[in-house]
Amino acid sequence: MRAFIAVDLPENIKDNLWKVVSGITAGGVTRVKKEAMHITLVFLGSLNDDEVAGVKAAMDSIRSSEFEVGIDGVSYFSPKQLRVVFAAVGQGAEKLIDIYKQLSASLSSNGIDYSGEREYRPHVTLLRVKDQRTAATIRAAMYRNNDIKFGKFTVRSIALKESMLTGEGPRYRTLYVLKL
Repeated sequence: MRAFIAVDLPENIKDNLWKVVSGITAGGVTRVKKEAMHITLVFLGSLNDDEVAGVKAAMDSIRSSEFEVGIDGVSYFSPKQLRVVFAAVGQGAEKLIDIYKQLSASLSSNGIDYSGEREYRPHVTLLRVKDQRTAATIRAAMYRNNDIKFGKFTVRSIALKESMLTGEGPRYRTLYVLKL
């Protein structure tokens, strides 16, 4: 099964994000569905049942209490080619980075082959750009929403999710929740 560890978003934050996503009318993009929006901590790829148990053990080793997160502004990763548009995590980013670092270390010690990312930047993916001819239109929409505050919420848990790819986009199922 394909899996990842994430922070679920409350409905009011998803609603605020969706207002921006649905307002981008450029073609050549794939919008993340409102119900699928989340903050990914670790993408794990394909796991077997033994590895799922190792991931749960790695999650159980996390030491963190509840904390506030603020979702602020719209940006993208690559300055040369627009591929992923996201909402940035402002407040609470350092806490998410700390959890990411704990997970990265603990996954390896629990038998999960995870090399990590070059630099983890907490974010909520909003859309993926498939056609670079629409990049100017998308950049204009991003600049209009660069300073928007999507809201704040308290992170109380992280979740292991299964990702099932379908013709209508990915569907997620929660496999395990760790309360902070």
